Amino acid sequence: VADPDQIASQIGQFPQVKAATPRLYASGFLTSGNQSAGARIVGIDPASAANDPYREGVIGGSYIGADDRDSILIGKPMAEKLKLSAGDKVSVSVNTANGDVLEQAFAITGIYTTNTTSFDSGTVFMPLAKAQAMTQTENHASAVFILLNNTADTTAVLAAIPVVPNLKVLDWKELNPLMVDWESMAKSYI
Repeated sequence: VADPDQIASQIGQFPQVKAATPRLYASGFLTSGNQSAGARIVGIDPASAANDPYREGVIGGSYIGADDRDSILIGKPMAEKLKLSAGDKVSVSVNTANGDVLEQAFAITGIYTTNTTSFDSGTVFMPLAKAQAMTQTENHASAVFILLNNTADTTAVLAAIPVVPNLKVLDWKELNPLMVDWESMAKSYI
């Protein structure tokens, strides 16, 4: 997504939208000593209300700030696997837009939990600007995440989003088919 801040700003004006914010997703891994773990690196705007679950889920250390350039937020299962605590240093390697691998040392600013082990064990957060710099994707994002005031407005908001060539607008069910299947299966046993 080119110019994601502009798109997020336009969508954020809809009265049904609580927050619209760019996110950048990248593949990478963390290394600490002789331990390593694969990770989905997610560049976020730390101040966005869409990221409140991660801010509110901090259980050790503190939340990241938009200006942090050498700090990350990791999930509790990853911290346990790599035997890391807030304040520890870790090496982060990430794939760049041109296929290279870039490595940098980061401090663990905080450890979070969403109480979803599969998510927390592999998701690492850093400020969007830092993720863009590391992946060499300045002024680009993977997605514009939209948080609605009421999920009943999903269809209306989807219809109101202007068509942008080469971009898809998907709701949470289309983005998370495994979660939808899991929820459906779980309900069938109730």
